[in-house]
Amino acid sequence: MAETMINYQEVFRTTPGAMAVLTPEGVILDVNDEYVEVSGRSREQLLGRNLFDVFPRNPDDPAELGPIQLRASFDVVIETGERDVMMPVRYDVEDPGRPGEFEERY
Repeated sequence: MAETMINYQEVFRTTPGAMAVLTPEGVILDVNDEYVEVSGRSREQLLGRNLFDVFPRNPDDPAELGPIQLRASFDVVIETGERDVMMPVRYDVEDPGRPGEFEERY
């Protein structure tokens, strides 16, 4: 029987659901196609950058806790090696076509 080669990067990139591979520090190593689509950014704008630099906290809403809650969830995963399940949280995202303008997202 012939051995089949699997292109794991292609499988990852076409998997349904927005997914990103990050370092423990939050640097984006890879994203799938759906992540590119929902983020409104190109793969080149994402890869090699810190997630919290690409998606900064909305400076006009100091009460927004999304980035803080996401970082806390990452810390739990890094410390325990276990997954952490979060409830949906508000995380405003800067519109790439309108710098300084944030859209409410969950």
